[in-house]
Amino acid sequence: MPYPATLMQTFASNFDDFRNSPDGSIGWQTTLPHHLRTLRTNGELQYYSDASVGYDPFSVENGTLDITARHATSPDGLPFESGVISTEGSFSQLYGYFSMRAEMPTAAGMWPAFWLLPADLAGTREIDVMEGFASDPLHYRAAVHSPANGNAAAPIGTPDRSLAFHDYGVYWTPRSLSFYFDNALVADMPTPADMDVPMFMIANLAISAAVSADTPFPAHMLIQSIDAYAYDPAEPGPPPLLHVAVPGALAGNIGQPLALAGVAVADFDRDAAGSVTVAINDKALGLLRTNPQAGVVATGESGWNLRLTGSADAVDAALQTLEYQNIPQAAAASTQDTVTV
Repeated sequence: MPYPATLMQTFASNFDDFRNSPDGSIGWQTTLPHHLRTLRTNGELQYYSDASVGYDPFSVENGTLDITARHATSPDGLPFESGVISTEGSFSQLYGYFSMRAEMPTAAGMWPAFWLLPADLAGTREIDVMEGFASDPLHYRAAVHSPANGNAAAPIGTPDRSLAFHDYGVYWTPRSLSFYFDNALVADMPTPADMDVPMFMIANLAISAAVSADTPFPAHMLIQSIDAYAYDPAEPGPPPLLHVAVPGALAGNIGQPLALAGVAVADFDRDAAGSVTVAINDKALGLLRTNPQAGVVATGESGWNLRLTGSADAVDAALQTLEYQNIPQAAAASTQDTVTV
């Protein structure tokens, strides 16, 4: 059952059968966009095969799709063959709830994923509902990639996902992206400004360079269902979490104050009565300070560990005056430091 439970279903696949074609003209598409069969720029080691080019990694039994990866020399010389399915040729949707119920392989090198890409294939926008890495069966990643807002990711702790089927979902609205594991909210991010076009769904089992001689093959990604539900403006979804923005690398002069322009905090729920705390530290290699701000309690001013507490708007105003000075308290000045917010 998705959140919210009143949404209208727009796409359903329970894998009682599996119609497919390389270009998506019939059923599921078994190639990536632009008919690619791997992503070498990601360091992937698998070739996405199907019956039209030789090895068929897909089988269906009792309503479950099995994507089977094997160790074999593929047609383009990669050492593994596996499978990908997508709705690029058949279904896309602007906003809504997207979900997959699956059991994941978690041995070293396994890289299963469920993700969304824009139907116009423009830019590098991407929503990763679930991305599992290497040999960690107890975590996966939810992530958003956006040229407008940059990249944001959240590690999600779970039971061993190789031992049972679990539900992975995202409720995408104009204001927020809410990620769910087994129908429980586990992460939330503001929707980037450029995340406003219809997207299609992809599920795949990639093989990364973390694969080892001990990784067991064949490996299986088992999928029981993939579904989509329409967005309902009357159900806006949970409010986004507090959002903190940080700049990239900044350069200044040793011993001189440096304005840390670009550090900001925003409360997207606009809870005027709420209080937040933002902590900033610099590994004790420099001094941090802000100008006094009404409604903000600051501890650690002119030290290496600064904490600001108050309303989100007041704390954000204080952050606009944040300065760093590279004068460590008990050592020579460092030429490089990392400030964490």
